[in-house]
Amino acid sequence: MCGIFASRDKMRFYELAAKNSYRGSHSHSISYYDGNRIQVMTKGLGEMPEIDLEDGYYYIGHVQAPTTDVSDENIHPAFDKGDYLWHNGIILNSQIKKWQESWKEKWTWDTYFMLWNMNSGPTEDILSETKGSFACVWYGKYQPSLTAFRNDNSPLFYTEEGDLSSTKTDNSLSLDSGVFYSLSKDKKWVKTEKVFKTKDEFYWSPK
Repeated sequence: MCGIFASRDKMRFYELAAKNSYRGSHSHSISYYDGNRIQVMTKGLGEMPEIDLEDGYYYIGHVQAPTTDVSDENIHPAFDKGDYLWHNGIILNSQIKKWQESWKEKWTWDTYFMLWNMNSGPTEDILSETKGSFACVWYGKYQPSLTAFRNDNSPLFYTEEGDLSSTKTDNSLSLDSGVFYSLSKDKKWVKTEKVFKTKDEFYWSPK
């Protein structure tokens, strides 16, 4: 289990961090989005430290209670060629093996493999065929802004003020499953017309 949380308000960000702390303390990261790029401020093993945050940015946090061994190399966000992915969930082993065979790669970190695969074709089609659970924040160099999405198997909530959280909070709403949400210029989540389907297999499936 992992926790994703984000806010344009630095005080609110740490409130969301506290609400999501039960979701993992094995590793952490804090990043910000300035409207043009992502900057990872801190990431490492152990509990999230409280660092000074400046006004004017959109902050993204991630905490992790891993289902596999975690090293410094597989702490969120996953990064590849200018793209970033924060992920809560588990991709099925059968899906990872399929990707390994297709791409002739031996990576085992599901989040990195998911990001790599998302860049290989139409994202909606790829996610519709991805077996497992996922709720994600994604920054793609060819995307107009930050994107958030989830499938039926993982929770992710947002507020009208622009907060995002794996844990439900007061006045928060669930992101619609299979729908891409984009962060607007005033740092609020807006539903888009891009959609995908949930592959009908849960992450705890023995397959």
